[in-house]
Amino acid sequence: MPPLLPITIALIIGILLQYSGLSAIFTFIPVCASAILAFKKFTTAAIVIMASVLGFTISSLHAPLPFNGNLSKYELKYSGVIKEIKEFDSSRTLIVSIDSCSNSYCHPILAKIFIPSTLPMLDETERIEFTAKLTPLQSATYLPDEIDYNRPLRQQGVTAEALIEPEDITYSYYEPGILNSIFRFRMSVTRVIATTSLSPDAKNFLITILTGDKSYLTSDSRDIFSHTGLAHILALSGLHVGILSWLIFITLLPLHLTGARRLRIFITIIILWLFAMMTGLSPSVVRAVIMATLFLIATMLERVRNPFNSLCFAAIIILLFSPNALFTIGFQLSFISVATILLFAEKINFVKPDKKIAHTAVSYITVSLAAMLGTGIVSAYYFGIFPIYFIIANVVASLLLPILLGTGIIIVFAGALGIATPHLCIIADKIYEAMESTAEWIASLPGAYIDGFYLTPIAIPMYFLALLFWGLYLYKRRQVWIISATAIIAVSFLIIKYDKPKYTAEALYIPPSYSETSIILKESTMLWLITTAHNIETDEIKTKLERKYQKYMSRREIDSISILPELYKSNSGSINRNGNLFYAKGKTFLIVNSPDHLKKYPLPIDFAIVTKGFRGDIIQLHDSVMPDTIVLSADIHLQRHNRYAKELTAAKIPHKELRREPLIMN
Repeated sequence: MPPLLPITIALIIGILLQYSGLSAIFTFIPVCASAILAFKKFTTAAIVIMASVLGFTISSLHAPLPFNGNLSKYELKYSGVIKEIKEFDSSRTLIVSIDSCSNSYCHPILAKIFIPSTLPMLDETERIEFTAKLTPLQSATYLPDEIDYNRPLRQQGVTAEALIEPEDITYSYYEPGILNSIFRFRMSVTRVIATTSLSPDAKNFLITILTGDKSYLTSDSRDIFSHTGLAHILALSGLHVGILSWLIFITLLPLHLTGARRLRIFITIIILWLFAMMTGLSPSVVRAVIMATLFLIATMLERVRNPFNSLCFAAIIILLFSPNALFTIGFQLSFISVATILLFAEKINFVKPDKKIAHTAVSYITVSLAAMLGTGIVSAYYFGIFPIYFIIANVVASLLLPILLGTGIIIVFAGALGIATPHLCIIADKIYEAMESTAEWIASLPGAYIDGFYLTPIAIPMYFLALLFWGLYLYKRRQVWIISATAIIAVSFLIIKYDKPKYTAEALYIPPSYSETSIILKESTMLWLITTAHNIETDEIKTKLERKYQKYMSRREIDSISILPELYKSNSGSINRNGNLFYAKGKTFLIVNSPDHLKKYPLPIDFAIVTKGFRGDIIQLHDSVMPDTIVLSADIHLQRHNRYAKELTAAKIPHKELRREPLIMN
């Protein structure tokens, strides 16, 4: 057993205990136990117990302060640095570290800022000043079994959120600092790639795998790589760091020939850490760079290398500086994949090492299989997709990606020096085209992937317990371990099979959306969608909702979301639609998206859903339509929305604000 493995596990347990809400007073018990064990000279046990206390303590120190509820009462001026940007077609989400409120310093707050526009142009590491009303970051779920996209943010310390319009941002400039300057260097890399003669798809792919910025990839490209088991090549990891190390070593070969072997290693380590900082110090890159650093130092000192110990050391370093990284998908997938490769890749390789060529050829398959043993279930849990032909895709990618990545790095260095490389660009285009074509072909095969299935949280630990027993069988060759693994898998299948939800046949959901108004109607095993989005955006809205509600749909045997026709009447009569009028859950709804709806209707209207397309008089609308309740959609411009709400309140007209709460009828 690697010496650092028990310490790593204890550190993780300590972080999990703190996150579960355990009081700090309980650390007194393990501290006393550790002291007793140390006195009895059980040094290893004492160190392991203290590692759990250290994990608890570090996690407590990094825990964000509770959100100050007084901030949500007022619209205030804030200043902060943009840490992350997520781009969408017509909107963006910023993660901002706020350190100033009303021109005075405040304790840093991580906030999620939504802007329903792609303007103004902003970059990570920019400091912005804006006016907003912050509110606590709540669970963003409205349907049963819906994916909560805010949960990972809360785990990473984001405690507040706000919606701001572009005009609310009053000032922005680049935040000074060495780390910020190094991070901004990736924009220079992006510009160099963008000015080459590469094809647009190859440019976007190289920007992604060289800088870690995935915003350039189209959703179709992401889907192709996900459905074929190649999503991991889009995230910077050990493969990228290994290829970069190899290129640096070749470039610095003259130093080795002149006897400056150690200088060559030092320069390589420095460049790798600069690369890690440029790409944002993501857990997967930091893990790979730490392991590469330890490998190079051990080589320089001529010491025995222990890859699993290096993996544990990397985990300890990352968690000591950022315990919240434990809850990120990148950290989990990166460490699990490397761990399972180290544990299983050689054990399942049926060719003996003395047959080097055959052993190496088979290792391309066993490494992919070992990595998928660990990460497949985790990816399926988070994303609801499991690729079937992942081995074929990964073997092809493992042969082509190093050449493409190496060629891309050379193109970037040459471009930075002002040297045009049209022939290398042609080679890179052909390699990317071959890799993408292969992925598309694999994705088109019958049964290429399984999607839309639901895994209960208990299935994950049970799977890894079964994997542990199977690993023990491979190493110990005792039948009891394989029998135990089989029994656990059988129990897991039974749990999944009989974990069926209780639900009604019909339901209506209107979740808040700042870009459009979307109404979701459930009818038996159908999920209908009515949306005010433009026709060219309908498919995108539909795809986005299918991803968000994949667990809801899979547990109710719903294959996809369908657009409700303009004229529709269900067989049972429970759902009817005639243009902007529709009937569901025994109520009549009117979608008001233009002043044309200021007229009388033959049927009594229960809910008038006012969207951003309506810019008329809200009181006049009520007097004309006479609905029981007016629903103000979240996509209405903030100032107009607030004016409507004040007018309706003053007139004592019943109304609901989707910005505050969704409209749900189960």
